[in-house]
Amino acid sequence: MENPPRRTVIIKLDVSSDDAEALHQTKDQFLACANRTSDWAWRRDEYCITSKNKA
Repeated sequence: MENPPRRTVIIKLDVSSDDAEALHQTKDQFLACANRTSDWAWRRDEYCITSKNKA
């Protein structure tokens, strides 16, 4: 398929300059939590199935 359908919609946020810093802090906190969760989930990788054929 040359052009697969896109399922993500990009929406620009109109954020005031006062709120921009809070938005960036929220993003940084989310990424830190996501990375910590990923590290915890992959701590015993022998139980993780990464092959679509085996899943």
